[in-house]
Amino acid sequence: IGVLSVELFANTCIDGAFEPAPGHVDRCQLLDEATLMDNHATFEDIGMAFLTLFRIATGDNWSEVMQSCQLEPGPRPHADSVERALAFVRLYLDTGDQAQLDFARTELPGCQTSEELEAMRGLVSCVYPDEFGACPSNCGLKILANLLFSAFLCASNFILLNLVMAVLMQELQAAIVVKAEDNTASVGALVTMSKAANALQSKLPVGASGGDDASIAKKTPN
Repeated sequence: IGVLSVELFANTCIDGAFEPAPGHVDRCQLLDEATLMDNHATFEDIGMAFLTLFRIATGDNWSEVMQSCQLEPGPRPHADSVERALAFVRLYLDTGDQAQLDFARTELPGCQTSEELEAMRGLVSCVYPDEFGACPSNCGLKILANLLFSAFLCASNFILLNLVMAVLMQELQAAIVVKAEDNTASVGALVTMSKAANALQSKLPVGASGGDDASIAKKTPN
């Protein structure tokens, strides 16, 4: 699962991991900040993937991770939305006005495909371009993300439930064994006491208690 997650979602944008080239904006800056993946839960390498999957297994905000992995391009408001977004990005780089970058996001809502990023290549860069120097899409895989996360969550919860039940059954069995040993010890003690009482009674003189009663009767006047 970890290797598959890295293969599918390694290009997912991470909050704060922006390294734009000089005179460029990073491809992840074109996304809404609310959709960026937390830098403590990513699939950028196998180690972080295992940590992220462990976080998902515990149910800790796993829906936010899945949301970042299922981004899709939204409807483009204009036929030339890419050119308009490129103009807003150019204004942002010239003036530093954050509003211009927000306008660019409005022209390309959701996420941007690799073709759109290639058309904006002169002003948009990325940390890990492909072998041709092009930036990969910052979109996710909605159907695969839903299937993978749901299946992994169900499987991990099933395994954890079995582990908890196994521990409980082991503790219950141990308690039953201890109780049985205590009962056996109690029965053994009673048997020993009974044998001791029988042995003591067998050593007493026969009719000892009857003779005492007879002597008492002789001393009593008629």
